[in-house]
Amino acid sequence: DQNLCGMQKQYLIPTNIQDALNLAASYPEAKYIAGGTDALVHYKQKNLAINTFIDITNISELKGISVSNEEIIIDSCTTLDNIASHPLIQEYYPILIQAAKSVASPVIRLNATIGGNLFCENRCVFFNQSEWWRNSIGNCLKSNGDICIATGGKKNCFSKSSSDIAPALMISDAQVSIASPKVTKLNKIPLYHIYSGNGLSPYNIQANELLLSIHLPIKKTNPFLFYKLRQRKSMDFSSLTIACGLDDQNKKFKISIGSADPAPILWIYDLNQNQKENFETWVINKVKKVRMVDNDFFSRNYRKEMLLYQILSFYNKACF
Repeated sequence: DQNLCGMQKQYLIPTNIQDALNLAASYPEAKYIAGGTDALVHYKQKNLAINTFIDITNISELKGISVSNEEIIIDSCTTLDNIASHPLIQEYYPILIQAAKSVASPVIRLNATIGGNLFCENRCVFFNQSEWWRNSIGNCLKSNGDICIATGGKKNCFSKSSSDIAPALMISDAQVSIASPKVTKLNKIPLYHIYSGNGLSPYNIQANELLLSIHLPIKKTNPFLFYKLRQRKSMDFSSLTIACGLDDQNKKFKISIGSADPAPILWIYDLNQNQKENFETWVINKVKKVRMVDNDFFSRNYRKEMLLYQILSFYNKACF
């Protein structure tokens, strides 16, 4: 424990899953931390009011990649560097390797974990600034203000989901296993269920619940696209992330999008319709409904144009 500026700061280090859950039950405002590459930046910028961290780095049960019951299991504290170099991932999920390697720099990937990336805080150019910067222009809804600076609205926050791993996992039919203080292991649920679509509260799980592992079915590798738009590699978060791929029977075309909407988006197109014109109309209408606003260095219009172009280009290449 440490007392800074009259405020109690606590950094707790459990050694097993049950201890971590017990601590989370005792400290409802606590935040789990592993690599800390996202959470500590928010803490230093005072973007989030965090007084208690529960460091799960030393929990060996949360590290590793294994095979069980015809699925690949990636534990939540496995680093992105380990994922990018693991032979199982290389054989069955090369899209996940591309996604992992697209995150930040090699040094950061040595510490950043897959769980941390899936739960990294939503981003907005008006929110991800220093405290004095935000105070100078007025706080937005996400930092206890009364207006969305990007849109001028007073009800909805459109900060964008910034996980680059989530889109790659979503088109791969990923499921997750989550534990809570009352239930040590919940049933597996589809990954997209954990995202709320609310920029202020982006996740559907409680603060004291803990991501244990990600589960991927073992299946053959199909053609895929992983695309990430950003100003500078190894420095900037994504302005737009796209993952596309075909299912095993080549009957469905899957699209997942990050850094565009308050939640990662998943679309599935039935190829039995088998008409290029139908797909183009379908995806144009889908893109129009994406809740993308001008809260990024790239304009909303440019990002939507890139979104449509990348999807159509890959569809034409993969399906025709």
